Amino acid sequence: MKRTILYAAAALLLGGCFKSVGYDTDVILKSWVQTESAAELKPAQGVVAYAFEADTVTWTVATYEDALNGVLTRKGTDEAGVSPVQGTAYRVDSVDMDLLLMRVGSTPVVVVAVDTENRLYGYRQQDLGENLPQLFTSVIFRPWKQMKKYVDGTWRMFNDFYVEEPDNPGDNPGDNPGDNPGGETGGETGGETGGETGGDSSGSQGSGVDNRNIRR
Repeated sequence: MKRTILYAAAALLLGGCFKSVGYDTDVILKSWVQTESAAELKPAQGVVAYAFEADTVTWTVATYEDALNGVLTRKGTDEAGVSPVQGTAYRVDSVDMDLLLMRVGSTPVVVVAVDTENRLYGYRQQDLGENLPQLFTSVIFRPWKQMKKYVDGTWRMFNDFYVEEPDNPGDNPGDNPGDNPGGETGGETGGETGGETGGDSSGSQGSGVDNRNIRR
């Protein structure tokens, strides 16, 4: 009898040591829009979202159309090949807004969000904890920003349709002595600073750092 009890205790102990670990998680996206720099955040309408079992070291979103259609591109190539999980409508009694749910099964994931009303999009890498049933994350679309790309928290945000106005709209190359109509000088410098973290840091109105020259 004593030996049987010892065997049972050992089995329970081993069972606890080899507890299964999984990453089956419902990633739930809150989408906000801020129409002016000092305006309050409002729930965004017409948002499309995808999650990919991938990372942003290898994969990127090349264009607005790719974001809208759930396409990731391998960096440095034209290869597209990660299957998307499209967000589906989801409601929670305690949250007074429409949400999008994406069920994934590994970590990390790339979350892509598209504001179809303002033709904006963004993406981020999200790390998942072990045996985590749900994870809420937020994105803020800011159509008032006068730039093609910037960083907002851990999101890389893009406006492919923004056209920069020249400093002197009335001037044409060659109008003034010393103009060089043959080509541009200088170039983009700098890059994205910091890195991505597993937590959600884009839920507040003042989050994010502008950076015009971020890499995809």
